[in-house]
Amino acid sequence: MKLFYNYKDIMKILNFSKCKAYEIIREINARQEQKGFRTEKGRVLIKAFEEAYGIERGGDNEKSNQLFTDDGGSSVNFSR
Repeated sequence: MKLFYNYKDIMKILNFSKCKAYEIIREINARQEQKGFRTEKGRVLIKAFEEAYGIERGGDNEKSNQLFTDDGGSSVNFSR
């Protein structure tokens, strides 16, 4: 089970540059550290990323809104 996104994942999900992806990781990790959580340099906890961007995990019935599949079974989407 994948717990972290790296810069490549962020680039793919948001269609941003490598530099911007790292900036996002640093910003989200800084917020997590302020809350007292441990962070990993160059990686962001998937849950923290999804909360920061208001992304909800979807099931198979939401494939039309699928943006990124991290493990072949769970998708990230922007539907609300």
